[in-house]
Amino acid sequence: MKQSANRYIINTLLCVCLYILLYTPSYAFSYANMQDIKDTAAYNKLFESDEILDLELLTDMKKVKLDLKKEKYHIATLVQNVNNKKQIVGVKVKTRGNFRKKRSICNFPPLQIKFDSTTINGTIFEGQSKLKMVTHCRSNKEEYEQYVFKEYLIYKTFNMLSDSSLRVRLARIKYIDTKGKKDTVISYTFFIERYRNLAKRLGGRTVKIKHIHPQKTAYRHMNKVALFQYMIGNTDWSVPYLHNIKILSMDRYDPPVVVPFDFDWSGTVNAKYAKPQEMFKIKSVTERVYRGFEVNKPTLTNNINTFNKCKEDIYEMHRNFKLLSDKERIKLLEYYDDFYNTINSQGSLWRNIVKKSRKIKKKKI
Repeated sequence: MKQSANRYIINTLLCVCLYILLYTPSYAFSYANMQDIKDTAAYNKLFESDEILDLELLTDMKKVKLDLKKEKYHIATLVQNVNNKKQIVGVKVKTRGNFRKKRSICNFPPLQIKFDSTTINGTIFEGQSKLKMVTHCRSNKEEYEQYVFKEYLIYKTFNMLSDSSLRVRLARIKYIDTKGKKDTVISYTFFIERYRNLAKRLGGRTVKIKHIHPQKTAYRHMNKVALFQYMIGNTDWSVPYLHNIKILSMDRYDPPVVVPFDFDWSGTVNAKYAKPQEMFKIKSVTERVYRGFEVNKPTLTNNINTFNKCKEDIYEMHRNFKLLSDKERIKLLEYYDDFYNTINSQGSLWRNIVKKSRKIKKKKI
């Protein structure tokens, strides 16, 4: 009897182990180990504060700015000034992007920075491997610097509305040409969280699923994203073509989650170089076009409630952000006032969002 009972216990344990191996998502194990927890704590450090970083980037700026096609990494040094001390990090930089790399558009292109892992321990960049930098596009132009601030605030606004959003960190940076051929440029930039780090932070993973229908993604969140894009006046995005959109898989059995990025063509930023697409038949990027699909009333109501709950915090953040000029702050908040008036008026909500919602085409049998 004793041997029979022992065999029963052993067989039961084997069945339990087999069940766990077969039915637990594979990435659950990789994200649950202690090393990943340590790494997450490290790369989170950069984005846990809103304090503006004080940086210097030293490199051959002429060579970097002229390398628009090959996009090779160039050796550089990043210096962070902290409490009258300098923390030096070995880095490489390269140009990135498409539209803003054109010299006719921007004389200072967007950058990507890659960190030397042997020099970042103990610095604010510990745990980072590489990051995108959103730069000022045109040097010595205050208007273009305001574009940086407005896009930065757009990211921060979506952070308030959803955890499934990319975090950002603002920095005042001095670009120093080590060859002495370019004048030193002092401006602002912000770093964007990497998609893979966002995925790890949320316990998921990044996936590339082209031509996925928006309605096949997480339903309520997709509607929130569509409302947010309408709020900021952005039409420059597409889920099926992964244009300014990333896809996260939170669980193999659940619909993927859409994460928007790159908002400089929005009506909120209203950049000089931003032109509306002809397909939307609008004359300015400040004209809003709702691009979401139809959803049930509870979903829409729930998301509108989320926007309303976050309204005061969103407005307070803009009021307290002193780098944004008074002129731009007034225009921006008036632009958002128009959005809030729309979603809180049954007539305006119907005309501009419900009625304009894209319909799902049903296949004929």
